[in-house]
Amino acid sequence: MAAQITQVIPSLGTPPTTADPSSFDTRADALLGTALPAMVTAENVFATQANALSTEVSAKAAEAETDAATASAAASAAVASANAVLWVSAGSYTAGQNRYSPINYLTYRAITTHSGETTDPSLDATNWVKLTTAIVGDHSIIVHTANGYGSTNTKIRRYTTTQTSVGTAITYADSSTLGASFTINAAGFYTMTALDAGSAANSAHGISLNTTTPTTNIQIIAVGERLGYVYTALGGGANTTVITVYLSSEDIIRPHNDGTTGNIGARYCAFYIRKVG
Repeated sequence: MAAQITQVIPSLGTPPTTADPSSFDTRADALLGTALPAMVTAENVFATQANALSTEVSAKAAEAETDAATASAAASAAVASANAVLWVSAGSYTAGQNRYSPINYLTYRAITTHSGETTDPSLDATNWVKLTTAIVGDHSIIVHTANGYGSTNTKIRRYTTTQTSVGTAITYADSSTLGASFTINAAGFYTMTALDAGSAANSAHGISLNTTTPTTNIQIIAVGERLGYVYTALGGGANTTVITVYLSSEDIIRPHNDGTTGNIGARYCAFYIRKVG
C-alpha cells in the first residue's frame, strides 16, 4: 500500500486564562493532563507517516528520472536509426554521417572524413562509433535474405533467415501463401527499416499497415495503409524505407513491394523492427 498520512492532530481545547479564575484549574488540568499528551502522541504518529511518505516520494522521483533517461535514450536511438542508410563498402563519408552496418544492422556515426575503406563500421573503430546498442532483452526482430513473395499475397515479401527475435511485443510469421507479417502485441512507438532491391529501375518497395490489398503494388494501395515506400534508382540496386510511428496492439506490419525480384542477399534484402517507446 502506498504511504499516506492518515493521522489527524487533535485540538488542545480551550486554554486556561486568569480572566476566568473559576475554570482555570479545570482547563489547565485538561490541557496538561489530557489534550497535550494526546497531541504529542498524534504528532509522533504524524511524523512517522510523513517520513515514510517523503521516502516514497524520493524513490518515485528517482524512478521518474530513470524512466525519463530511458525514454530519451530510446528517442535518440530511434532518431539515429531513422537518419541512417546502408553503409556501402569503399564509399565516401563525411564525419557526422550515420550509416547502418549490413552485418549487424546497428547504426554507426562517422568520426572521420574518409573514402575507399572496405571494413564494415562494426569492425572499424578508427572511422566509426556505434550509436545504437546491441539488441539484448529488448523487443525486436531482424530478418534477411529474400525468399520471393506469398503465393496469395503476391506483393508481400518473404525472408529465409531470422537473425534476431527477442521480447514479446512483436510476433513474426512467415507464410508461403501470405508472406511475412509482424503482429504488434504491445502498443507503443516502433522504428522499422525495410531494405530491398528491385530487378529494374523504379521498382517500388516499402511498409504497409493493416493492408486489405496485399496483391496490389505498394505505391498504389490506400494512403492510410501505406507507411512509406521508395523506388530503386537502378536495376538491382538496394534502397531503404525507414519510419518510426506509434502502433496499436494487433496492428499488422508487412514488407510490401511491387512483386519484382532483384538481388536477394542479406545486404540487399532485410527487415528490422524494434519497439522504442
